[in-house]
Amino acid sequence: MKRKHLLTFILGLFLIGCNNEVVETKDYETINVQVEQKTGQLGDFALIGPANLQKIEKDLPTFSWEESTNASSYTLEICSTDDFSLEASTYIKKVGIVSTKYTLDTYLKNKEATYYWRVSAINKDNTKLCNDECRSFYLSSPDFGEIEFNIDYADEWTVHQDGSQASISVDKSDFFNNGKNSLAISFDDTQTNQGIPSSDGWIVVTHQQETEMYGVDAFYFNFYYNGQDADIYLRVVDEDNEYYNAQIKLAANAPQTIIMKFDEFTLRTKGGTTVANQIFDYNYIKAVELVFEKSFGDGICLISDLKAVHYDDYNYMFIDEIDFRTFNQDEFILDNYDGFVGTPSEDGKAFTISYGGSIPGYGFLKVPINKTLVTGDSFKVKLSHTGSTTHRILFRVIEEDGDRWVYKQKCSTLVDEEIIIPFNAFTLSEVNGDGARQFYFIKQFQFGIENAYSSGSTTFENFKVCTLAEEKENLYINEIADNGLIENFEEYTTSVQLYYNWQNTTNNKDEEMAIDSQYTPTGVGNSGKFCYKSDMYPACYGLQFAHGVEGFNSIKFECLDMSILKNPTTESANPFAHLGTAAPKMIVTLYVTKGETYSYVIDKIEQTWTRYEINFDDFRLDEGFSQFSATPLESENIVGVMFGLQFYYTLENGSSSPQYTSSNPVYIDNIYLSNSSETSQCDVVEKLKPLETDPNYTYVDDYNNYSSDNIKEFYSMAEYDYSNLAICSYESDPNDKYLDMQYQGNSTSVSYGRFFNLDPTATGKAIQVDLKGDDKATVYINVFFDYAGSTYKYRATINNVASTWKTYTIGFSKFVKQEGTGDVGISSVTFNNITKITIGIVNSSDNEISHVYMDNLMFNASVKYGANTVVDKEGNN
Repeated sequence: MKRKHLLTFILGLFLIGCNNEVVETKDYETINVQVEQKTGQLGDFALIGPANLQKIEKDLPTFSWEESTNASSYTLEICSTDDFSLEASTYIKKVGIVSTKYTLDTYLKNKEATYYWRVSAINKDNTKLCNDECRSFYLSSPDFGEIEFNIDYADEWTVHQDGSQASISVDKSDFFNNGKNSLAISFDDTQTNQGIPSSDGWIVVTHQQETEMYGVDAFYFNFYYNGQDADIYLRVVDEDNEYYNAQIKLAANAPQTIIMKFDEFTLRTKGGTTVANQIFDYNYIKAVELVFEKSFGDGICLISDLKAVHYDDYNYMFIDEIDFRTFNQDEFILDNYDGFVGTPSEDGKAFTISYGGSIPGYGFLKVPINKTLVTGDSFKVKLSHTGSTTHRILFRVIEEDGDRWVYKQKCSTLVDEEIIIPFNAFTLSEVNGDGARQFYFIKQFQFGIENAYSSGSTTFENFKVCTLAEEKENLYINEIADNGLIENFEEYTTSVQLYYNWQNTTNNKDEEMAIDSQYTPTGVGNSGKFCYKSDMYPACYGLQFAHGVEGFNSIKFECLDMSILKNPTTESANPFAHLGTAAPKMIVTLYVTKGETYSYVIDKIEQTWTRYEINFDDFRLDEGFSQFSATPLESENIVGVMFGLQFYYTLENGSSSPQYTSSNPVYIDNIYLSNSSETSQCDVVEKLKPLETDPNYTYVDDYNNYSSDNIKEFYSMAEYDYSNLAICSYESDPNDKYLDMQYQGNSTSVSYGRFFNLDPTATGKAIQVDLKGDDKATVYINVFFDYAGSTYKYRATINNVASTWKTYTIGFSKFVKQEGTGDVGISSVTFNNITKITIGIVNSSDNEISHVYMDNLMFNASVKYGANTVVDKEGNN
């Protein structure tokens, strides 16, 4: 409905002796009428309607009153306060009314509000207020139903001239199968990259449509976007010209139905936009806009059926909780091996998967959802389990574009209580769409179990969508230990717990945290895995503290880059060859008590475990804070730390060339406040180098530098009563030592190992090792390396290790892949990426505790990849 253009103030004009009378009003136009002037006493009169405290639903209410004797005209006053103050937010005065009834011809601005009204009788000599003095009425919001915004005419939508440009048209193909047209917005690289840093990638498409919107509380529309990464917002201009926006949760390259409640919209204050009452006055909208940010490259967007609606009318579209009774377990058990049975509880709140030990594997309840996830940021579910603790719970989310996300938890870490799983704790397990986390329209949930090699049961109960901040007490409250320890990741049993202490931004779109035991500085314990996406804003992860501690002048931590970044040197005619090996930078930010931030930039994170120690003097106060009044960067003032990860691809001329590589992991461990005289960095893990006497051999270990109470770098990968390491000496030479690895037959295999880095000069084609066993043990030699973002595990098996010392030489082509994507193999390309060797021992012939002894574990480059020999240690066959 179009609103009348309103005249704010008009000076009163009095024409004495003339029958014209001019009305002075606040906010609304005046009326100018012919009045027959009477004289004499004015008679008493009363107000008729609206009745006192009456609820008015009409948008233009009608007022009536009794006639007053000798009245020439009447004055009607309407005010938002009962004192009828001219300073009230609403004050309307209508003078010169000749009837005893008047219908307001302009809208009252505020709905769901109480108004007061009174009438005065007027003639040439007197003025008399009505008997009631005043009455009140309550103006409720008129319900206009669903309010549509026209998208059928492209010329009614304009592109902001100061930003990147786009082409606008109307698509009449019924793209969304809703019987309606779509507005099509398309752009290409020439339109979004014009060499203007302040506006490139920023597109604003505006539709001016002044609209009353009472009785509605949400926007509804069909939406489709296909293009490179972008942040897209629905933005509106309200009554007092403030801009309010809400970000659209994209499911790129998939048609979406979007619903946004008005309370999701926030005030935009960037770029000199208007700031007035800072209230989203959504009852009256002047314009709607689609805003694209960071929309570099090509893209196309379609929007259809844009309207304001009653949110509750669309409850059937939203996910809240699951009633498992509504699903047929025979139809929805996925990979249902014999022995798997699914059973819902009588009340539908729980579902139990039971399985026997005859058929190992996994099973799932496959729940079709096809609903919108519009509230919350987490899932809450009670998990309970009977059977082996080696089994693992899986919870999968299938997005609208087919991307599959998974949360995994070992049954050994389950407790009989509800757990909260933030959306961000899910990791990408299968890319069928764009690979971006878009928990908006959900096609399917999958509740399951894997590694089920024995009988048991798993129950999923009371599944609900929730908000983390409303569920967890002491969220994000951390302490710095007296020794300066900030975080060593040892207190966590599951990755989801990280999200209760650490906070992350969402600007990078690939933020992901996890607890990792594969990559640690020592090969044991945990580290933190933090991911980012290249060519985007930094992915930032931080901790906040209740208070600082005294006595420190620096911060130290250990870090390893394992990014899945393009290696230009391996590709011919590569435009990035000038970069060398790509590696991200890290921005370390410290927060102090009054809100100032200090930052230090590490230009390139090393691809081997490196200890960084940064003196506070080398941090710089961030822009926007005054050097003269800033809180000093002292340890007692530090209340937060944040790590930002970022990499930008550039061509040789320095121009950007977005690559958008996803899920690049960086590992961090042992974060401390410390004391250091200067900023420094050093290797954490020893780099193994070839022997100076013969570069064909690179020793992993000969154990001669070990003692019985210091095994040093070798560790037990899993602790059992029968797992134990010891150092022994040869009788012939007490200074020549070897490793004693204990194990037990017919039991879970022991695993011992060492974590290391290889110097670039090291080469190898085989593993060579001296072993002595018990003629029963099977020994697994496992070699781990990283390549193109994946971890690979290759294994060689030695059966019935002899009870005399033998030297085994096994070429890398004899190793069999156990883990990893694709048959990459251990070769000259992957050799220097080897980071760990583990030794597994088992036998099935008895239950006795026994031993395998090892010495001179090394890489041998003097043989062929297919080598496979066993000789006596002394060199005899």
